[in-house]
This record gives sequence, C-alpha cells and structure tokens, in this order.
Amino acid sequence: MLRRFMVAVAPAAALLVLVGLGFLVWAVFIREPFEARDYSAMCDSPRAFEQAAPYTDEGPHPIRVDYGVEADDSEESTWRPTDPETVQLVACTTPKGKGDHVDTCEYAESEFSSRATHIRQLYLGIHTVTIYGARTGKVVGEEEIIGDQFRLKPMTEGAEVCQLFVNLPSDAPRQEDELSRPSHSQMREALESYVE
Repeated sequence: MLRRFMVAVAPAAALLVLVGLGFLVWAVFIREPFEARDYSAMCDSPRAFEQAAPYTDEGPHPIRVDYGVEADDSEESTWRPTDPETVQLVACTTPKGKGDHVDTCEYAESEFSSRATHIRQLYLGIHTVTIYGARTGKVVGEEEIIGDQFRLKPMTEGAEVCQLFVNLPSDAPRQEDELSRPSHSQMREALESYVE
C-alpha cells in the first residue's frame, strides 16, 4: 500500500520541484532591466547602486526626485533622467512635523445637510528632503521645506485652500489632519544647488 502511495505521489512531487526551480531561475537570472524609477528604493532603504554614475565635482548632476520637480524639455535629462546610468543623485522627501494651523475645512454628507460630517484640519507641513549619492548611498545634503500646497491647491494670498468637494469612503474618520506638501517649484528651488 505504501508503495502504491509513493508511485502516485512521486510525479506530483517532481512536478512541484521543477516548477520551483523554474521560478528560482527566473527570479535570479531573468530580472526586469533596472530603470531610473527603481532608484525610489533608496528612499525606503539607502544603499549603493552600482549602475549609477559617480557624483562628480562638475555639474550638472542628474537627479531622481521621489516627489516630482518642474523642468522644461531642455532640462529633462538632468531633472527627470530616464537612463539609470546617468543618475548621480536621488532626493527623498519625508514629513518631519506639523507647523501652524492654516484652516478648518468642513464637509457635509450631502448638499442638503447643514451639519458637518467630516472635518479636515489643515496645517503647514514641515518636510525633510535628503539628497543621496546614487552610486554610494551616502547623504550628500539635507534641506527642510515648509510645504505650500494642499492636494495640488497652492496656498496663495486670499485663496481658498479647502477643496470644494471630497470623495470620502464610508469608514473615513470624522476628523483628520492634513499637512501641506512641497510644490514642484519648491522642490526645484531646494535642489538647485545640488544639481547645477
């Protein structure tokens, strides 16, 4: 009886081993090619990328920014490089803290309801931008930015910063804090001296 069981199970076990080996070969040897956007991994776990260009004394220094930055077509290869072998710097943005209160936004469940069902407190967001050498993973510099926009709405003198409408899931908290984020132009200004 044991022999019949072994005869029946052996082919299935062999098939599983072959499938497992096939996956292992694919995972180790047939990886997707490294792309410039893959440098975003630096923001989760700083490390050296051997594909990167060395950070040199003379600029420009092509940079990958995890957050986005303004650039015209002539600057595309420096501010938004697509060739991973040209990247010298990687910039990562992390929230550092909450600044001054800016506004309170109240939203009702429907236009016919006068009672606020969701309140969003807006605060200035303080962010740290860490600039790494892409080839070494070492910190080249740090900048602090106080964000000037909420959900792509820039804060300008006298302008309304609360969104007119929000789409909220049914399990959304009744009250939440939102921090302003750096705009693309702020990121560019903070990184300019490292890139040029």
